[in-house]
Amino acid sequence: MNRVFQRIPFVSLLIAVVLALVSTVSLVWAQASSTSFTYQGQLFQNGDAVGADAAVDCAFQFNLYDAESGGNLLGTHTEGDPTTSSYPVTVTDGYFTVELDFGTSAFTDDGVRYLAISTACTGENSFTSLSGRVALTGAPYTRAVAFGAIFDRPANVIEVATSGGDFQTIGDALTAVSNGNDSDGYSDASDSNRYLVRVAPGTYDEQVDLVSYVTIEGAGETQTFITQDGSDSHSASSATIIAESVSETEMRDLTIIADASSSSSTDIRALHTWNAFVTLTHVTIEATAGSNSTYVIYSNATTNDASAGKMTFRDSSVSASSSNGGDVISFFVDDGSVYVANTLVEGTPYVRDSNDVLACVNAFDATYTALNSTCQ
Repeated sequence: MNRVFQRIPFVSLLIAVVLALVSTVSLVWAQASSTSFTYQGQLFQNGDAVGADAAVDCAFQFNLYDAESGGNLLGTHTEGDPTTSSYPVTVTDGYFTVELDFGTSAFTDDGVRYLAISTACTGENSFTSLSGRVALTGAPYTRAVAFGAIFDRPANVIEVATSGGDFQTIGDALTAVSNGNDSDGYSDASDSNRYLVRVAPGTYDEQVDLVSYVTIEGAGETQTFITQDGSDSHSASSATIIAESVSETEMRDLTIIADASSSSSTDIRALHTWNAFVTLTHVTIEATAGSNSTYVIYSNATTNDASAGKMTFRDSSVSASSSNGGDVISFFVDDGSVYVANTLVEGTPYVRDSNDVLACVNAFDATYTALNSTCQ
């Protein structure tokens, strides 16, 4: 049996856990209810989604360990029993949802926890173990956040996938929640009507215009890629990611790439902001130019004022390079402010004047040498 499990992002109020099972990885968000959390995933067999043609009933077993191999078994959660033909979890087009609960004792120290998953579907009389264990890195044990802690939760969730999903491109999903046309089934995003756009593994060759009150969540930095041919990315309007006059917008768990290495006369920008308030978490962002300048992050605003826009980078990677001797700029702060924490930075930062802000904490270069408070 060649059964593959794919982790798909799910709305969270409590912890974020990054999973790496078999060959396809995604992110799941857990929802707090006492010590339980909601777990959603997608199951494949021989390359096809289980339940693609018709829903299939399955059983699941989740074992929690304190080591990637061996170690101590801290808890077991089972849904169903294949030996008694109990298959209580419905799988449709590969997707399933279960509620897991290992109790508070499983997360009493700051050690990493690992999850092993087994499954059996109708007609199978024993569990099949999926390859490898998954590292859980989340708030209950890494930051001592109490169970029941509440974080912002989007009111709506949209799935984007290269095949299937609600939309096949990120741009189409963002247009649907910002076009003023509620008849398409998607009311516009607002402070009281937030959206989570979950992007499945794959490469999305497109330009993305961010929208206020929308979070874009990939399946992991090695799984979800937003790319654009950089042959004409010398201007703000042709950057890979554009954020103009947006607020409370976040991107996380993905990679952004702008590549103009084949061009000898083109500057390039991976992310351009204008009067924008944007947060990037667990994001790899790369830009490569030919002989001209590379700007990974270009911050601009209407007024020469640090409060006119704000970008925040956390636990990310910012890389500027040139294939033929051009300038490599990691952060170009023309107007506004940029805050960087726990982030790898390759390239030279530029701050226009004293009215603008670039503040870095725990930033380091490619050799893991600590950078100063302005990422130099």
